[in-house]
Amino acid sequence: MARMGRRPGPSSTRDEIVAAAAARFAAAGYDATSMRQVAAAAGVDPALVRRFFGDKEGLFTAVAAALIDPEAAAAAVAAGPPGQAGERVLRYFLGLLGDIQRPGPLLGLVRSAVTSEHAAILMRRFLAGRVLGQGR
Repeated sequence: MARMGRRPGPSSTRDEIVAAAAARFAAAGYDATSMRQVAAAAGVDPALVRRFFGDKEGLFTAVAAALIDPEAAAAAVAAGPPGQAGERVLRYFLGLLGDIQRPGPLLGLVRSAVTSEHAAILMRRFLAGRVLGQGR
């Protein structure tokens, strides 16, 4: 019988769930990803995923927050001449996308947003609120 309760030692469970969700969103998209699939991939009970993130929207937003660091984007913009700030922020986000041979972590979120209107709304809300600071 499987052991129930909290895992012993320091907990990285939340990060493992986010990583499993990122992989699942990248592979299947937003609509085809379920909380149960993410839980299975992370090796946890689905109730724990709901406890940490509430629902799939919360999980998707947590994945976006883990991948897109507004402070790193701001640092990329500030690290050089003002006339080249746009190029630097573009390079920052393109770096997160990766390329065809080595897709980056952001590609799964973009794929989800392109194939699901609901995921696109969540992504726009995240970018406006956390990256552009309009939700503060």
